[in-house]
Amino acid sequence: MKLASSSKQIVAIQLNDQLNKDIENTHSALMTIFTNLRFLYRQRLSIWGHGDISSNFIHLLELQNEDVPGLKELMGHSNHKGLLHDIQTKIIDILGKSVLRSVVCEMKKREHFTIIVVKTCDISIHEQVIFCIRSVEDFVGLYETPNTEGKTLFGIVKDTLTPLDINIKNLQGQC
Repeated sequence: MKLASSSKQIVAIQLNDQLNKDIENTHSALMTIFTNLRFLYRQRLSIWGHGDISSNFIHLLELQNEDVPGLKELMGHSNHKGLLHDIQTKIIDILGKSVLRSVVCEMKKREHFTIIVVKTCDISIHEQVIFCIRSVEDFVGLYETPNTEGKTLFGIVKDTLTPLDINIKNLQGQC
């Protein structure tokens, strides 16, 4: 009985060690992905390009494949491109929300602000609205809109400022 109990403890220790190693490798791979995204953004280089195989992002990851534990396993996964897209999208979403919180926090310290709302169309010809808050100009978002009539734009302004807990009464001008 003592031998069986001892071997169970050894197996549990080995499993725990392997789990810790897997966690460490996954963390290392995710940090590499994050660092590569940050590098590409800072250099103003495209991430995905026209195809995944020739993308800057995939090329950077392939260069680091041998040096970063866990990355090779991730890249070897049959759906790695879809997985990398998901990870990239989540990282960008998290960074975007963090930047927006920072912008709103700084803006709330100022007494008054101005907004800039500009209409544009994307490549698929969907109308969109770019929304900026200006005391020192801060980009807040890009919103698709059915039209650019005043009533619709005012609704976007209200729907953008309200969840950010920004008082529209402090709005001094608009464009």
